[in-house]
Amino acid sequence: ALLRDGFHPDSPGGTVELRGDGTPVLDYQVSPYAWDGLRRAFHSMAEIQFAGGAKSVMPLHGDARYVNTLAEARSMIDGLNLELHRTRLGSAHVMGGCAMGEEPKSAVADSLGRHHQLRNLSIHDGSLFPTSIGANPQLSVYGLTAQLATALAERLKTA
Repeated sequence: ALLRDGFHPDSPGGTVELRGDGTPVLDYQVSPYAWDGLRRAFHSMAEIQFAGGAKSVMPLHGDARYVNTLAEARSMIDGLNLELHRTRLGSAHVMGGCAMGEEPKSAVADSLGRHHQLRNLSIHDGSLFPTSIGANPQLSVYGLTAQLATALAERLKTA
């Protein structure tokens, strides 16, 4: 299951900043709201898996075990201590981070994907999105890339 953070006051998401030496600092606090969403996701996934014919299921948690019925899954999931390093968290379909706009002070790339500071570098991926779109971005990235790559090819023909 995927959870989308940063779109509810009780789930602000995290930040990525750079230290003075240029190394990254990732600060991500998992809120009680997010933990509740994760527990609900464990429940939904178990229900879907059993409905789909699974003979046993196990949530991605360090203390979980395989169970053979939905009732066992519900009981086990309700008893799991959701905390960092016990609950497996990950990230998928990362988007944003390279703002697109015409003003170099507020954007990494212009509306054609050209990097403002690095000549001959174009960005053609989901990092140009302002934030997560809340779904698998495959087709959106294809569309954006097709448009930007076509414009780049035209510029290169005249260069």
